[in-house]
Amino acid sequence: TPAEKFEKCLPNYLKNQGYHTIALHGASSQLYDRNNWYPKAGFQTSLFAENLPNEKRCTAFNGVCDSELFKVVGNEFSKNEKLFFYWITLTSHASYPVSDIYNNRLDCDRLQLAKGDICNNMRMHTQFFDDLAELIKKPEMKGVEVVVVGDHMPPIMGDVPLYKNLRWQEVSWLHFKVK
Repeated sequence: TPAEKFEKCLPNYLKNQGYHTIALHGASSQLYDRNNWYPKAGFQTSLFAENLPNEKRCTAFNGVCDSELFKVVGNEFSKNEKLFFYWITLTSHASYPVSDIYNNRLDCDRLQLAKGDICNNMRMHTQFFDDLAELIKKPEMKGVEVVVVGDHMPPIMGDVPLYKNLRWQEVSWLHFKVK
């Protein structure tokens, strides 16, 4: 796709407004050809698994675990005053392996969550949001506007009833500004 097709993309718009634009994904840059179109979309810096060879890997796409990337995010905000940082998370992706769960704060039994995909997915989201809560406590995050958006409803495999808060036609989102 020619670069001019990407002129109105948000990263290009913000880059032209003086923001430094960064994209981060713990998987390979070749996934969805991001290594090719991210620069056209306006990302001045793109970080992928191959840029982070020493970081711990998780099961999803054999990518860098999200837990390893919070420090990358915080570091970039400490260096840049006007920053647009686009991070596609990875760890909470299906197949939700128990080996990638290090935070068992969410009590699936108490919440009556089905064992397997539903419980593991929600535990992975809990650990992500716990880590995000720690990140936004850092001084470099003061004033940062955060938007967390899902890209699709989590796929749930197996013969289990869907949890009442999972809806096939809706994508969850959260928006806040760090004080």
